Amino acid sequence: MSNAAHIEKPSLSALSLGRSVSIEQAGRLLHVSRRTVYTRIREGRLQTVRTLGGSQRVLVESLYNAGFQPQAFSTSASAATSFIRPPRTYSTSS
Repeated sequence: MSNAAHIEKPSLSALSLGRSVSIEQAGRLLHVSRRTVYTRIREGRLQTVRTLGGSQRVLVESLYNAGFQPQAFSTSASAATSFIRPPRTYSTSS
């Protein structure tokens, strides 16, 4: 038996997202604007890391702590259909 620390396996959704996401991706996942993401970073509600190039990325773990819940996507054909609005008709009254 090894003396190595127990490493918890990440969830499937964390694997597909990776360890961190861009500021823009974080906003989309939380359904907020980029400005709100920066505000939450400043308030300490979201944690970030800096890349070697200097970019700021939001840790996925902090997204979960902020209330992010991954949504299951339907793979059925009916879920892929979208509503197409009929063209507008304009009346020409003088």
